[in-house]
Amino acid sequence: AAFEARCLEEPPTLAFARREVGVVCPQAIGAMHVFGEGSGKALGEALKATSSLKTLDLYYCSLGPDDGKGLAAGISANASLTSLSLNYNALGAEGAKALAPGIAGSASLSSLLLGGNHLGPEGAKALAPALAANASLTAANLLRNKFDVDAASMLLKAKQENPKLT
Repeated sequence: AAFEARCLEEPPTLAFARREVGVVCPQAIGAMHVFGEGSGKALGEALKATSSLKTLDLYYCSLGPDDGKGLAAGISANASLTSLSLNYNALGAEGAKALAPGIAGSASLSSLLLGGNHLGPEGAKALAPALAANASLTAANLLRNKFDVDAASMLLKAKQENPKLT
């Protein structure tokens, strides 16, 4: 509660994101409704700057398609992040396409939650190869994203290619 109160009083600037991610909460961040669309770049830079963050929970933060690219750079550069929740944002297919390289390139990420992001079939097609390629990933939740049969088949194939993935 104290963290959420502090977050709501300040704008989501790069300095703020770095301070919160790197110093105040070195192990875990939970930030419901805190950052908002346009914060992906600052969050990505903060992820690059910290080496102790293990959990980043950005559910319901109104992150949009453009935030995926900034986050992706931070995800792949951060060696300590094991759990990332982006549930119930508005990433869409474009956000999934932007996130995919970061997911594929992460050597530490073991849990990924992307439920309720309006990813659709195109988002699933973009994410499937990244899920298959990430050797550290053991859990991925992509529920409530309106996948069609072809998209579901691609995700199933990714799971088969990455047997650690559940």
